[in-house]
Amino acid sequence: MSTPKMIKFKTRAGVRLRTFSETISPLLVEGTVDFNNEEVRARGSSQIAYCDGRFFGCEEDTIEYIYNWPTESYSIGISFETLHSCLSAVSPNDIVTILITEENQNNERPSVTIIIENVDLGYSYEDSIYLLLLETQELDDGNKTKQFDKLVSMSSSLLLRVLRNAAKRSDSVQIYTRKTSDGGERIYFRSNGDDASLLFSLEFDNKPGEEIKECLKKDVYSLKFLLLITKSTNLSNAVGLYLGDQQYLAINYKIGVKSNVLFCLAPQVDRADACPRGRLEKTKVEKKTAAAVFKRPVKRRKKRVAPKIVGDKEEKKEEEKEEAEPP
Repeated sequence: MSTPKMIKFKTRAGVRLRTFSETISPLLVEGTVDFNNEEVRARGSSQIAYCDGRFFGCEEDTIEYIYNWPTESYSIGISFETLHSCLSAVSPNDIVTILITEENQNNERPSVTIIIENVDLGYSYEDSIYLLLLETQELDDGNKTKQFDKLVSMSSSLLLRVLRNAAKRSDSVQIYTRKTSDGGERIYFRSNGDDASLLFSLEFDNKPGEEIKECLKKDVYSLKFLLLITKSTNLSNAVGLYLGDQQYLAINYKIGVKSNVLFCLAPQVDRADACPRGRLEKTKVEKKTAAAVFKRPVKRRKKRVAPKIVGDKEEKKEEEKEEAEPP
């Protein structure tokens, strides 16, 4: 008896899948979901944004991953808005299963089955999402992040706070890096508005052995789309920012051991005029420059004063004073 054709991805990380779908649905209307022996990969792109979410079957949250299909990989087209509407019912203790069978692929309208179940409370949801006929994208295996000059890692919650504060000043933000006076490096978030401006800086560590190189990036990015991307903050505690002048901005959230979600955002047409340092860093640079040109004063010896020589003239003066005094 032959084994039925089936692709099954069963995981406890249902909340992460819900967060991912909640983030991607406002950015992209539709995209593809690719399956192979190792991973489930959801991708989509538009003129402004690109998203690539990779969820590996070897992660500890995965309960069961079965890939029994005649081809090495299998891709389906899907509406991200519909996917989010199905996954919006996921609770923290729920188990999510994505199921593709030969039967639901051969129906008049091919579909993928999403099952949400809670063993403790005894309930379950079962949704069928009808598939879209989309062109399959070529897999690039991470080439999206190879042409950048700088990788900066920071707290994902801190990135969210900074972008929210920047959105109160303007609708766009500039991101770049500068060297510090003590040989380190700082990343800057600069936002200029009509009534106020913001310049946030954070010192970060480079990889061991990496050359410190400034990334004077004058591109500006829409805060509206960046705030949509930062909905993925709950996916990971840390986020990686890939920077390169006249390049799109790549934001990578690491999930577990191998899984990750990568977002790419195109810059706006307008560019910033400069990449200034903060006032505190300027003060440090000025102090260091002053210290570099400071010359220690030379101690000069005091001239020795020759002792007075009492001669005949001084004796005569004293005698004359005595004579002038009245008796």
